[in-house]
Amino acid sequence: MLKKIIKLLIIGLLFQGCCGQKNLGVYNDVILGEWKVSREENTNSNGVELEVWRRPSYSFPPSRFRKKYTFYADNTLYYTRPGANDKPQVIRGKWEIISKKGSDLIKIEEESSPFVAEIVSLTSEKVVLKKHIE
Repeated sequence: MLKKIIKLLIIGLLFQGCCGQKNLGVYNDVILGEWKVSREENTNSNGVELEVWRRPSYSFPPSRFRKKYTFYADNTLYYTRPGANDKPQVIRGKWEIISKKGSDLIKIEEESSPFVAEIVSLTSEKVVLKKHIE
């Protein structure tokens, strides 16, 4: 009888682990590496801001500077933005993919402009984020 109870508990735990939670590790694998903000593709409609990131290999239109995020497996990130005299300023921070209230979110923590955004889509070549999520 005890063996049956243990077996049912194990099956229940396995079922919950495979079907009750999202596998956020897939996002973690895809997000690694370098991304540049494709501001030409960004949209802002009815207070909803969508920001698009692309890999550096994407054929961007000419631009003086593009913000850049570089993600590492240890959850470290480097954010590059224009600094004084238009020289690139590199800021170190942390990142994390989380699931909250049915949405998958990316949390970026760095000193200049930390944010949490909903992941609308994420492929190996393009990220679309809904920014300013409470």
